Amino acid sequence: MAATAANQTRLVSSEAGSRLTEVMAAMMRPGFYPNHPQTVELRQTHLSCVFLAGDRVYKIKKPVRFPFVDAATLALRQRLCNDEVRLNRRLAEDVYLGVVGIVRRAQGLALEEGGAETRGAIAHLGRPDVVEYAVMMRHMPESATLESMVREGRADEDTVDRVVQRIARFHEQATAGCSWRYGAAAAVWRLVTGNLDEMENLAGATLNAAELVTLREFSAQFVEKHWNLLNERAKAGRTREGHGDLRAEHVYVMPDGVRVLDCVEFSERLRYGDVASEVAFLAMDLERLNAPALATHLVRTYAELSGDAALPALLPLYKCYRAAVRGKVDTFKSLQPGIGASERSGAARSARRYFALALGYARRLPTGLIVVYGLPGSGKSTVARLLSDHLGLEVLSSDAIRKRLAGIVETASARAPWGEGIYTLAHTRRTYEALAAEAQNRLAAGSGAILDATFADPDERRRVADLAHGAGAPLVFVECRAPEGEIIRRLCSREGTADASDADVEIYLRMRADFDAVSGVEPQAHLIADTAGSLEELGVRVERILEGCRMDPLSGNGAGDGSQS
Repeated sequence: MAATAANQTRLVSSEAGSRLTEVMAAMMRPGFYPNHPQTVELRQTHLSCVFLAGDRVYKIKKPVRFPFVDAATLALRQRLCNDEVRLNRRLAEDVYLGVVGIVRRAQGLALEEGGAETRGAIAHLGRPDVVEYAVMMRHMPESATLESMVREGRADEDTVDRVVQRIARFHEQATAGCSWRYGAAAAVWRLVTGNLDEMENLAGATLNAAELVTLREFSAQFVEKHWNLLNERAKAGRTREGHGDLRAEHVYVMPDGVRVLDCVEFSERLRYGDVASEVAFLAMDLERLNAPALATHLVRTYAELSGDAALPALLPLYKCYRAAVRGKVDTFKSLQPGIGASERSGAARSARRYFALALGYARRLPTGLIVVYGLPGSGKSTVARLLSDHLGLEVLSSDAIRKRLAGIVETASARAPWGEGIYTLAHTRRTYEALAAEAQNRLAAGSGAILDATFADPDERRRVADLAHGAGAPLVFVECRAPEGEIIRRLCSREGTADASDADVEIYLRMRADFDAVSGVEPQAHLIADTAGSLEELGVRVERILEGCRMDPLSGNGAGDGSQS
């Protein structure tokens, strides 16, 4: 099996290999470049050779053919170089300086005269003296990459906020066409299975056949369960022409702004997709770098900034897919001739790390209902988002549903005295009926959801419990609590802000008097979340209860202990 994969990574011909060797030897000489760098450093990927030459970087495409990209001919490589400059200027305009030709002169190979000043593509095809093309870039400091910052402990939530703002703005402005072609459930399924098909020949190299089966089964189950959600997002315009390779090493956080380099220039199919896929890619990469808290902050901030509450529900699939893609790419590199043994072994280790991440996402496919409830200001929405980030389940909010039923924008104020406006008993009943109906739809699809609501009426909790038990699905109640002083502080700070909840201190005091937190709640599946303290282990505790309920969902023998979280 491994030998077949190696065959896929070979250069297209011995003649092409000889020419590549000649070009590389020339480009390793400092005198080759007009800026006369002191040294030249070479870095290789499975597709490219990158030459770091002082304040400039030059990248050439290897004459290779993979299932996902063809760079076999000079014409194809020229087009790839032109596309790379054009597409990457969307997120790093001042970095991508142009395309230059490498020409044959009497004294040997040389960069095209005047190449250093070019601002765009060139068209030398057909000239016999042009032997290769190179993308010319400004050399960016590696210390400014998000990966370096994370590894060295220099990245924090403010750093991630700057990155998210840049990415969210880019997605908002990006081309939104081809939604059904690239974003619909069937398209996502073809993309995921196509990647798995390309990995078949890697079995025995960096993952085994059983692990590949695990990835296939997970992907099939997830897409089937989220088929309608994927299609809904495609119709809503969540499919954009994005970056395609949004990794921490490609993100540069500079004092004068954030730049993102090295997009996928060779495949429209890999650039277009649900924005959730791009966010998942960077979140996965942060988790690879052992920064899960920053990954969680990234997802939460993007979802809030873009108004995309359903995005976290798709993260398990897209994280798994992106990790598997990187594992495949590093495996190809590890099997490619022409690179050193240490580089090959490093690529193999990296591939195994990515496949381990992919398998971790695949082996945790959450189902069931999680009811996050409590008084106004107790931190329900914060806990619901945290659990959504951890488990990948969609949040269904009663505040959002209540306003949607009334034809009101979610963040618009609809405050009214107790029991009036959209807070009458009749409208509240309609809200909880709609919430239960949406939860039932998720269960019918074999998935689940996180319900974010006060659930002041124990009968509404019993309704949800009946839904879960009727579907044989796990159920967890997470009761949110906080000291009254903290609740009042939160409610006061919320006044005048754009928030889905309209509850104020007066509403809290009216509800507190009669609030019954335990009726209709199964003790063995009841957790208390003190939102004034640390919630670090809450996701793990909820997951344990879900697993316990899955063993015997109708017996009531869950793993909950009702203890403080």
